[in-house]
Amino acid sequence: MSTISSYNSVLNRISDQKAGLMQAAIGDIDALPIPETEKTLDKDRIYVSQGLVSESIGILKSQLEQDKLNPTLHRVLGDRFMNAGLPKEAQPLFQEAEFLASKEQDMFELAKAKAGLAEIAAIPGILSKPAMPNCQSTETTPKRMGACFPPR
Repeated sequence: MSTISSYNSVLNRISDQKAGLMQAAIGDIDALPIPETEKTLDKDRIYVSQGLVSESIGILKSQLEQDKLNPTLHRVLGDRFMNAGLPKEAQPLFQEAEFLASKEQDMFELAKAKAGLAEIAAIPGILSKPAMPNCQSTETTPKRMGACFPPR
């Protein structure tokens, strides 16, 4: 039984011809002698090319459970959440991808993860507001006091 046949929602949203082509392509990918993570990333590309972001998210999440230290999986799943309009879900994935890529010195994935975080940072109201500065200082200048005690 092919992976694609278990996704009834996929079959309901694309034509029979496209579903058949996808099923064949996924079968070909499954037959390749490559690591499962690479197979998942190839399947992701197929789903995304057909606009099936939810299915892509599902397979990426599943593979991430098996390969938790892969910065590419974290980053691509972050990208898919961004495609789905879910930046809050994408943010921790980009952060983990950034950490793992930095640890592995994978400059390509590090740059991609940072780009994802920058995209999120550019969205108004997504990131939590910065904390107030430490107001325990003995400094009494109006400038410093203004930072600790915002104007009314």
